[in-house]
Amino acid sequence: MWGIIIVDKKKPTDEKTTDYATLLDSWETDNSIIITWINNFFIQYIGTQLAKYDTTKEVWDYLSRLYTRSNFAKQYQLEFDIRALQQNNLSVQEFYASMSDLWDQLALIEPDVLKDFKPYIDRREEHHLVQFLMALCSDFEGLHGSILHRTPLPTVDLVVHGLIAEETRIKSHCHNRENFRPNKA
Repeated sequence: MWGIIIVDKKKPTDEKTTDYATLLDSWETDNSIIITWINNFFIQYIGTQLAKYDTTKEVWDYLSRLYTRSNFAKQYQLEFDIRALQQNNLSVQEFYASMSDLWDQLALIEPDVLKDFKPYIDRREEHHLVQFLMALCSDFEGLHGSILHRTPLPTVDLVVHGLIAEETRIKSHCHNRENFRPNKA
């Protein structure tokens, strides 16, 4: 399928070809499948922008122009959005999904030379952990110190796993308190 995007496997146009109908059907199926995959990967408003394109090559070229060039304004906006994002009333999982989406978009505009550079990747993961912890609601403030003093530092995924467990414990504790009614003697 990658050939359809990169090589720009052309839509069959010569109706005189003996297997034209089969080739056209195959091309349309592959094209639709790839566009669906791409749309499912992106958040809704980006998928809406892609609807104006008919071929996977056009979609890919658009995304390439949008995300692979050095785009300082886009980087600025993503960094701003990351710093502005706060957990507030979101669950840990919802908050993590929102933060991850922004991190993923930011990673798309990183220079290719950095994408496989281990020291950079390690530093980026530490930075993600700091950003995530700073934006958590105050319910988890007590966990910050224990997380920040671990050696080696845990991954964001590991922290999220622990926070989901703590969130469940807190909700369960609050629920049990609400259901507790002392007997009147």
